[in-house]
Amino acid sequence: MKWLAFATGVVGAAALLACGASANDPNDGNGKKDGGAIPLYDAGGDYLPDSGSGGGCDTTSVASCGACGNACPGLDASADNVTCNADDGGAYACGFSCQGEHYDVDEDPTDGCEVADAPVQNHTVATAISLGSVSCHDDSSAQNLNGLLPNDDRVHEGPSITGFASGSGSAPDYWTIVGSGGTCDDDLNLTLTVTGSTMPTCYTLTATTSSGHGPYNCSVGASGSCSISNGSGSYSDGDTIVWYVTRTCSAATPEKASYTITGHL
Repeated sequence: MKWLAFATGVVGAAALLACGASANDPNDGNGKKDGGAIPLYDAGGDYLPDSGSGGGCDTTSVASCGACGNACPGLDASADNVTCNADDGGAYACGFSCQGEHYDVDEDPTDGCEVADAPVQNHTVATAISLGSVSCHDDSSAQNLNGLLPNDDRVHEGPSITGFASGSGSAPDYWTIVGSGGTCDDDLNLTLTVTGSTMPTCYTLTATTSSGHGPYNCSVGASGSCSISNGSGSYSDGDTIVWYVTRTCSAATPEKASYTITGHL
């Protein structure tokens, strides 16, 4: 009886090997579900968790969206939101969006939303960066401000961006300053210079005053700069002056533009 059992075991093992089973295949024999049709392990031998629906992996997850091993682009990348969503027909597909003030300028989800805006949270009049109060003397009121104005065609959520304009795929940058005046000319003069852009003519500078002078604006030319030039009386003593940089072109052409605002009051 012992000899018969041993012989039977040898024959059974040989039969399995003859059918193509391999001791090195983690999905051989009982390593598959549903009669050997669905793998429970990936090629490296790691276990694929059961989705509970009879499959060998969770095809509703971002790691296996729609099919085992189909990881969504951007998974584990920086500052992005990666999802696996069902369409109306029940098929699952990957989704991608950017977190807050991070932009996918290179249009490659695999590296996430790689460009961070700067400065941040200054995209409306109410959230403008305050530059304090200055006199009308050119030296004491001199300005030299730097920033980025990136854009993309992604949804921005988790969090969203207050002041974001979906048409241009960007958010304007606002600054505010009080012109206290003095025994000098109240002349508001500013220059906007844009670099790192293939379309510099997409950017404008606008300035407004609380007393109703203006608004003043300029659009950047092919040279990469534009100026608001005014003489005396372009604002009143004690005025709150707001200026902002805006992108006017479509979101369909992402880029990371840098800018500088120089001038004086």
